[in-house]
Amino acid sequence: MKAGKVTSAVLVVDAAAADLDGADFVYDDGSRLAAVLPLTGSVPDDEYPLRTEVGEVVTVDFTTGCNPSPAELTLVALEWDVDGGVGADGKKLAAGRSSRTLADERWLRAQFAVVAGPGECGGTYPNHEQFRLSIDGLVGPPVNSYSLTLADGAGADLTFIYDVPVDASEVVLVAGADGATTHEFAVKVPELP
Repeated sequence: MKAGKVTSAVLVVDAAAADLDGADFVYDDGSRLAAVLPLTGSVPDDEYPLRTEVGEVVTVDFTTGCNPSPAELTLVALEWDVDGGVGADGKKLAAGRSSRTLADERWLRAQFAVVAGPGECGGTYPNHEQFRLSIDGLVGPPVNSYSLTLADGAGADLTFIYDVPVDASEVVLVAGADGATTHEFAVKVPELP
């Protein structure tokens, strides 16, 4: 993934150095997971993202201009994070909303590689509607919208992001066109810091 844009700000606090000993800067809006930065001493290592390389390769059907067509799909990796991140195209995944997760949720980024098989009617169309997440039996789409048109044999990388409650027990990624060949990737929910 490409890095996002870097921004900087200056915060001025009217305090004596002794008043800041052991103090933390807390960025918190009351609903998102607070970010805490110690003002003295060393900055602790970031606990996120929690990345798992997967590499599972399956064949699923994606929509085309007419009938669904098979494609090779690889679940490359899964990342649990507190910030939304960017996709393979360098664009913010949680467009139109805060990238910082809610306090009782974590972001799940699923990175895929797809190679179109022999298509019909103008190419194969892998898109966000064909990458769903089931959380404890409730199925929903990713937060981000992304769509491609692939010629036969063409490949691309896709990243989708989902908001997952921290107390979720059964998480499954469902890939492929509804009513055609799909695949369910079981997702292990790690111990979340």
